[in-house]
Amino acid sequence: MRFCGLVVTARLGSKHGHSSWVCRCDCGKEVVALSHNLVRGKYGSCGCLKSLATKTHGYSKRAEYSSYKHAKKRCTNASDINYPKYGGRGIKFLFQNFEEFIAHIGPMPRSYERLTLDRIDNNDHYRPGNVRWATYKQQRKNQRPGRAQTPNQLANLKRGSERKP
Repeated sequence: MRFCGLVVTARLGSKHGHSSWVCRCDCGKEVVALSHNLVRGKYGSCGCLKSLATKTHGYSKRAEYSSYKHAKKRCTNASDINYPKYGGRGIKFLFQNFEEFIAHIGPMPRSYERLTLDRIDNNDHYRPGNVRWATYKQQRKNQRPGRAQTPNQLANLKRGSERKP
């Protein structure tokens, strides 16, 4: 009898009123399991599937994944503080998963200047062709105007973005 990745090969006996079974995992390893754990789906392998499931893309603690996660959140989560500036004004996050995102944009280049995720066209979505790694200076030049309404205020904003932080 098969339970996910385990095939029962022999009965060992009883333990606490439950039969125990020798099972061979698809990876070749043998394990002993109680019948109620097999039936309930507690064991689907010798543990090899669990270790495979926890393997990731290797970026989970890096800035690239953090940028991906935060950009997605501000476009999709209405309770995010930045949602009104992104998802609330129609900006969508169009990457299906992190692997697609990193395949398109590539790892963040190592630089003496800190880089952040930037949309090339601020009125367009987070999508292939519209994202890049940018310096703070590039980001400031590319942002939407704030509350400045007069031409003088806009000129001051532009001059301020050219100054070093």
